[in-house]
Amino acid sequence: MISASGGLYRLCWCASGFDCDAEESFKVDLGSLSLIGPTLGQTRTCVTGQTCYEDGIRGHLLTGNDAVMVLETCGTRSSVEGFPSAGLVQAAGASGSAFNWGSVVLSAMGGRYRLCWCSSSFVCSIEEDYGLDFGELRVLGRSEVTQATCVSGQTCRITGILAEYSSSSDMFMVLETCGNADSSGVVPGFPSAGFGITAESSGAGVSWGAL
Repeated sequence: MISASGGLYRLCWCASGFDCDAEESFKVDLGSLSLIGPTLGQTRTCVTGQTCYEDGIRGHLLTGNDAVMVLETCGTRSSVEGFPSAGLVQAAGASGSAFNWGSVVLSAMGGRYRLCWCSSSFVCSIEEDYGLDFGELRVLGRSEVTQATCVSGQTCRITGILAEYSSSSDMFMVLETCGNADSSGVVPGFPSAGFGITAESSGAGVSWGAL
């Protein structure tokens, strides 16, 4: 399988019977080779808990019918849990240079995943069809489910929270159910209605003071 960046290349010829072991021997330019596909090595960023939209995807002769899937490893059955439609975008926008995972927010763990491409000229129905790795998708957020314990009647401080690209300005809140806008989701008895004090150590810790 070809895994080069999409682009316009030259077809170079060397006659049989001559030394054709090095690039310098292929001096005759027979014409062009148009390789359809995205430019390799691109990096994009999304935030867990938000919707994900990526534009400015670079490539050669991309189309609106191309497809992209987020996988742990391109060309394998390694879908990322927490991405809408199992990480699949069926149709691209802006002539293949933009991909939108819709209005559903990401719930994937923070981490580094692969952007995998499939041409509209082929069947793109299963994960193995997305064999071209054209870059990295960095998802900002917690990278591991935290199982924390505090004691009522004592102060509460949690440390060692693992995350991808966390910041000391990240915030935490204790709720019955995450994302619940109802007042019933707030846990009575937590200081500041469950809002944690500003995260510590680049987002790796949080405290609530006296309970």
